[in-house]
Formats: sequence, structure tokens, C-alpha cells
Amino acid sequence: MLIAGAIMNEKGGAYAAQYMPLLENISIGSFKMGSLVKALAGFGVSLGLFAVVVAIIGIAGAITRMRLLLIIVSTFFIRTNTSLMTLLNFLIHL
Repeated sequence: MLIAGAIMNEKGGAYAAQYMPLLENISIGSFKMGSLVKALAGFGVSLGLFAVVVAIIGIAGAITRMRLLLIIVSTFFIRTNTSLMTLLNFLIHL
């Protein structure tokens, strides 16, 4: 996610003059597609960065055998999996 969002931010600037006027004309509700694409790229970068930080905490906890760091990482994974299962259950029952 981090790499994909960064590429979208970087390469998107090169082509922005071509497709941004078109995307600004398209709107979904009160959102314009141009701002939505930029926001999604930023979200991808931040989500990828957060995943890297959690991975570093997990590696540090495993190397130093600090239970507190491992508990933090495992709590994150348990909550993430629970949230994903809830979302999947909701999408299945639509």
C-alpha cells in the first residue's frame, strides 16, 4: 500500500494536467472524483506506513523477546481481523 500510494502520488502529478480537469467534472454526491483520487492515494500511503511501523514493532519485540511489544502487535492483528470479519459478514448479507 505504501509503494502503490507513493507511486500514485508521484506519477499522478505528471499526468494531472491531462486527467484532473476531467475528474473534477465527475462528482459522486458531494465529492469530486479528483479530490477523492488524491485522498485515496494519501490514505494508501498512510496505511502502508502504519503497517511498516507495526511490522517494525513486531520484529523488535521478537528479537528482544519483549512481551509488551508482542502483545501490542497481536492486539492490533486481533482487532484488524475482527474488523475485517465483521465487514465481510456485512458485505455477504447485503
